[in-house]
Amino acid sequence: MIITTKQGDGGLTRLYKGKQVSKANLTIGLLGLVDETQAVLGMVKATVKKPAEIISFISEEQSHLYDLMSELSGAKVFEAAAINEWVAKIEQEQQRLLKTATISNKFVLPGQNPLEAWCHIARTKIRELERSLVQYEEEYPAFKKYVPYLNRLSDVFFTLSQYFLR
Repeated sequence: MIITTKQGDGGLTRLYKGKQVSKANLTIGLLGLVDETQAVLGMVKATVKKPAEIISFISEEQSHLYDLMSELSGAKVFEAAAINEWVAKIEQEQQRLLKTATISNKFVLPGQNPLEAWCHIARTKIRELERSLVQYEEEYPAFKKYVPYLNRLSDVFFTLSQYFLR
């Protein structure tokens, strides 16, 4: 299997429908941030031993991030209603976690254990993606619908960090 096209060596790449753009293009940068976020979520998922519900939840959110990548690349458009459903599921998961996680009113220093630390890395990577998406949606307003999703996703990873301190 060949994984290189040898066509991007000149600093250009193609979006889904064949449009050629600079690798410095804002969309390409955002796609890279989503990809990085995917990788960090993958590390959290690989570190979780149980419960299976959390592993499944992270997998579902990775799929949603791929959906965002799909829309960014021009392959598919997702309706705001669908994204609002993602937000509602995240909020439900957070409420479920809060039944056993303790959230203190103190400043949190990450690093109590590897899983808690990875959750904080995920949270901060998601926040970086959210900030970049806010900048992006100033030029491409259709992407504003993803901002609440990323905001809640980072919140739930904070909650997960605290859940894994139990």
